[in-house]
Amino acid sequence: MGLLDEATEYYKKTRDKKEIPFLYNLWAEVYKENDNKSELEKTVKEGIKWYKKEIENKKEDGVNYVGLSLLYGMFTQNLTEAEQLAKKAIELKPDHQSYYALGVYYQKTKNYNEAVKYLKIALEKNQSFTSGFFALSKCYRALGMFAEAKKTCKKALSINPKNRFIISELEKVNKKSSVVD
Repeated sequence: MGLLDEATEYYKKTRDKKEIPFLYNLWAEVYKENDNKSELEKTVKEGIKWYKKEIENKKEDGVNYVGLSLLYGMFTQNLTEAEQLAKKAIELKPDHQSYYALGVYYQKTKNYNEAVKYLKIALEKNQSFTSGFFALSKCYRALGMFAEAKKTCKKALSINPKNRFIISELEKVNKKSSVVD
């Protein structure tokens, strides 16, 4: 059984434990990676509904705004909503996740310079945030800044040497940079 299969099984078992922050985002990521469109769609819909309810119950909780922003930004076409939610999250709780959510929005809209700006802020706030390094490297790669992308991947791998997403990103950076060189 591979890591994705193990993660899928874990998320299926924990589906009713909705108090775990970002669980819907993690489920969605696993289903997207597994190309399981029906579970991905179901999870995104459930997650949006759950985060909206949490926001209604805890209006000043920035974490729920981040989670909802990331669901919209990463798994739907509702990017305007993703941007507004990320900005609200920053207003309520300006932590690494809030800035990451806005960086992801800008990455999704291909505004890579703005994405880099917000992802760097996220990483200043949490220097071991590998998801931030992953997103930042993807932006650098899109901008053709391969040396920066490699450096970013290597920093992430120094924190988590087995992160397969970062390993895959570094392979893409190396492949792209060798074509350019």
